Amino acid sequence: IERWLGEETFRKGIIQYLRENEWKNATAANLWSALSDVSGKDVEGTLGNFITKPGVPLVTVEFVDNKQLRLTQKRFMNYGTAAPDTILWQIPVALKYSDGKETKEISFVMSKPEEVITLESTGELEWLFPNVSAAGYYRWSVPDDILANLAENSQKYLDTQERIGLLRNLSALLDAGEISGGNYLKTLNSFANDSEPVVIDNLMSGLGKVKGAFAPDDLKKEFAAYVNRMLKPALDR
Repeated sequence: IERWLGEETFRKGIIQYLRENEWKNATAANLWSALSDVSGKDVEGTLGNFITKPGVPLVTVEFVDNKQLRLTQKRFMNYGTAAPDTILWQIPVALKYSDGKETKEISFVMSKPEEVITLESTGELEWLFPNVSAAGYYRWSVPDDILANLAENSQKYLDTQERIGLLRNLSALLDAGEISGGNYLKTLNSFANDSEPVVIDNLMSGLGKVKGAFAPDDLKKEFAAYVNRMLKPALDR
């Protein structure tokens, strides 16, 4: 929400909330009202959605053509979980992308089950990341080729926080059955050469998930060899 409104606007809203409710009891609605007042945006409709409704959304990105994207939202659920999927969130979404010449960002509030957006691009889209700064409160999914490109060039395209966000989102997609085990392992392997220890730490957490799900006792040696190969670049550094 702070990223959507801007740091200074968010700060002004917090100050207004504190001044209006000094030495009083306050509710969440008082905070949302103050943030809406200073920003001119429907913070109550957006933030209230996340606070009062269960779960978290999954935003799926598909390409209509080189300049248009189709985004759909549904409730994110772990594989095998049954729950009503009738919730409609108002999601502040921020994407960044590149046509090979420059990197651009686009932000908007997704309030429908499906929306089509147009990118400002002068050439063929080189890459796209659907959660700038990993600040959005949503899980996300992109086509396999886009995910592979992001992972293989993550240090070039993404900052440290976004790379961590990608790995954690990937782990959630595995839990939901939204990505295959093979694709999960392939994507993890692309981060083996990352220079940031905190990214490698998240990679190791991913390997722990793999060990529990895919490595029974009779495959311990093979899995150990796999882990050694993957982590060797980090160990050498």
